[in-house]
Amino acid sequence: PLVVMLHGAGDSPQNYRSTSGFDDDALPKGYAVCYVAGTVNGKTGRNHSSWNYGRIEPDYDDVGFIKALVNYLVEEYSLDKDHVFCAGFSNGGFMNFRLALEAQHTFLACVSVGGDLCKTLWNKRPDNNDVGMLVVYGENDESIPKNIDGSAKTALDPAIEDVIDYMASSNGLEKQSEDEIGNGSIISKYGADSDKDIVWGVLVKDAKHAWYTEEINVISTNKLILEFFENWR
Repeated sequence: PLVVMLHGAGDSPQNYRSTSGFDDDALPKGYAVCYVAGTVNGKTGRNHSSWNYGRIEPDYDDVGFIKALVNYLVEEYSLDKDHVFCAGFSNGGFMNFRLALEAQHTFLACVSVGGDLCKTLWNKRPDNNDVGMLVVYGENDESIPKNIDGSAKTALDPAIEDVIDYMASSNGLEKQSEDEIGNGSIISKYGADSDKDIVWGVLVKDAKHAWYTEEINVISTNKLILEFFENWR
């Protein structure tokens, strides 16, 4: 199985690999991991690498690019085309929501850490979806609109809780469980039955905008992602 990793705005695949350490955990479990570089495009108003996650429409097609990259990697390295996943942080997390909506035939599941579904895509979201989704966000992440702290009332994008509910309902899923993990963090699992949870939402207690680790947050983002992907293996 292949995992595509999308960095945050202004970051690089090399730095994302170093700071997340995801391949250190994923490779021993039999995954192939590819860290991908976003495009530098001055028309976005930011002169650094980022992903076209749907807020504006610059003149590059990241959905098409990532789908083409996956097709190349699967063929070139004889990877499992039926088990392709994506994960991303911040701007890369936003992009994962777009891929979940617009690349359903490419990815089995996507992961957003510190990202949300932008209003542009929210307003034209499809009624049905069959891509699994893991959403991880910090209780004190100021970049994520939330109902729990009222920040969604004045935000441009929808509340992350509403987005998670949509990802579940569009998959025909209902909440199966809500449990405490780590030091007060909450994981909610949605599935069609008790044996198959394919949308998870994780609220990280007292956490800001970060790639969460056991040393700092008592939970590991890497372990959560790999546990989530095991639903399809």
